[in-house]
Amino acid sequence: MTVTSVAGGGNTFLSLASDSIAEGSFTSVSGELAVLMLNTQEQQKQTEQQQLDSARHDYTEALRHEVEALKAEADAAFRGACLEGSLAIASGTFGVVGATRKCDHPWQTSLSDGLGKLAHPLGTAVSKTYGAADAKSAEGAEQAAKWQIDDAHDAIKDGSANQNKVLDWVSSLSDRDAATTAAILSNKV
Repeated sequence: MTVTSVAGGGNTFLSLASDSIAEGSFTSVSGELAVLMLNTQEQQKQTEQQQLDSARHDYTEALRHEVEALKAEADAAFRGACLEGSLAIASGTFGVVGATRKCDHPWQTSLSDGLGKLAHPLGTAVSKTYGAADAKSAEGAEQAAKWQIDDAHDAIKDGSANQNKVLDWVSSLSDRDAATTAAILSNKV
């Protein structure tokens, strides 16, 4: 019987080579059943390891999406602040020009008042984004991926425990079959 320990992605688990226990190597039905159970447990653990790898990938993707959403939100806020600041500067400039003119009602003063009143609402409109909502959605996906990772770890741990039980059973059956075969061959039965 060949048993190897395989380490992958921070997890160590027992792995059996597919041909390590030959079918038909036991003379009893219970021995054959044990081998079948052992092979089934190994396949289940490999499936669970693949699920763990998939959950890790999903978690990484969710983190990346959250970062992108937060960057988009910050970029929109910056653009809105730049527009608002630019309009405020233009408003101030036209206000100064209007104040220095010798007219009764210069158009620059009116434009300055209009730009001053529009600076904040336009800056807010330009900075509007759903980045926070996207980030929150990605955070939910992260949490779901964490749960999947935890579930996969638990399943692998349970699979290893079950496999160890089956290995013990297979070992005892093998010892018993060997003793029976030795007794038959030596005519001591």
